[in-house]
Amino acid sequence: MSKPVVFVGPSGIGKNTIINNLREMYPDRFAYSVSHTSRAPREGEVDGVNYHFVDREKFEWMIQNNKLLEYAQVHGNYYGTSFESIREVERSGKICILDLNID
Repeated sequence: MSKPVVFVGPSGIGKNTIINNLREMYPDRFAYSVSHTSRAPREGEVDGVNYHFVDREKFEWMIQNNKLLEYAQVHGNYYGTSFESIREVERSGKICILDLNID
């Protein structure tokens, strides 16, 4: 089983450019994990596709029970990557890409 590939840096540094080129060169090899969020879905967003939408209580349970590789609070809502979301990508036979912002 492959390990995730992690791109970390401030917003605007070029992570997405590299990731898009990589996915274009190897379209069947890489996939993103679906992040979790405590915010409500926006119009057109689909649970399990755009995000895994959970309430704040569930997200905080995930934090307390070490279910997340990473998480952050942005504008009062939680966002994070669960270990299970990474495993879903691995089970599909693809390499998981993580795109993490730092300030």
